[in-house]
Amino acid sequence: MVKYKRLPLETMVNTRDLGGYATQDGKITKYGVFLRTDCPINISEHDKQYIIDYGITLSIDLRGVDEVETTPSSFVDVPGHTYRHMPISEEHRIIRGEGAKQPGPPQPPKDGKNFDMGDAYIGILEEGKEWARKVITLCAEWEGGVMFHCFIGKDRAGTIAGLLLGAVGVGMTDIMMDYSASMSCLRPKYDKMGASFLPQ
Repeated sequence: MVKYKRLPLETMVNTRDLGGYATQDGKITKYGVFLRTDCPINISEHDKQYIIDYGITLSIDLRGVDEVETTPSSFVDVPGHTYRHMPISEEHRIIRGEGAKQPGPPQPPKDGKNFDMGDAYIGILEEGKEWARKVITLCAEWEGGVMFHCFIGKDRAGTIAGLLLGAVGVGMTDIMMDYSASMSCLRPKYDKMGASFLPQ
């Protein structure tokens, strides 16, 4: 099967292969080993079968407890496929203003103060050092292709992608480029969510 940088799917817009990156020792990361994706919620049968045919045998769901309860992954209980829910902690829930639950990335404060996404990612990893270790270990030890996702595949999934790429010697510029690609890929999803969800 042909391997892609961004998979040609119907209902998932931010599914990308971490293959094809040069490492500092002159090697190239393999295609078909790790996919970073947006959440596979109510995806088409075409997309589900495509991912299975692509050789993915494990999906790691990085979302919070409430997100999984509200919108289960389409890969739960798929024959021949392993699903693992690995939230940052058992208490990890996405809370947005007025106590309402809303899945998604960290949001800028409404008081107008400066907001740095880098600080948010450091916070994720400081809070979840053991979480990150367990996810990376499972990825490294799994025999077969692995997909991992959060809600939109940019923040929690982005931290794991950065750690995986960095661990094998991919340069910082390529890691940043991989992260930045999500903004273009996610435009259709952001449009559906509405202007209030768009990064400024």
